[in-house]
Amino acid sequence: RMFGLISAKLSFGFAQKTGSGRFKQNKAEAFEKYSFLEIPMILSLGWRGEFWNSQFLIPYVDGGLAYIGLAEMREDNRGNKIGGAIGGSVGAGLLFSITAFDRGGASMLDSEYGINNFFLAVEMRQINASKSGINLSSSFINAGILVDY
Repeated sequence: RMFGLISAKLSFGFAQKTGSGRFKQNKAEAFEKYSFLEIPMILSLGWRGEFWNSQFLIPYVDGGLAYIGLAEMREDNRGNKIGGAIGGSVGAGLLFSITAFDRGGASMLDSEYGINNFFLAVEMRQINASKSGINLSSSFINAGILVDY
């Protein structure tokens, strides 16, 4: 691990927002409500600054392909819309190793479930995706759990 670790990652997310539209002519709020569902899916290749087994803090960067699935649901029953866009994704973050603190627990996770490492992850991510005039690009900060098998 002289140069760190190269890895592949598949990740999914979910976002939901409900609100009212606005009329183009006078900007008045529409009566009916709209709900938007967004499901980002990312396949990326990354580098982790992981140089030894019991390393507590690990920086990483990754980049790859993203698909953003989008659904629009209308309260007035005029027809729901489903679509999506393909684009790119880049991210950088820090992994905090939980297994570095408890080697006995890490050994049990490995023998019982095949989990080699267990991390808390914090990252900044940029996704650029658009299609037919719809821009689904976004920047966000993420936190979650990462396990290595």
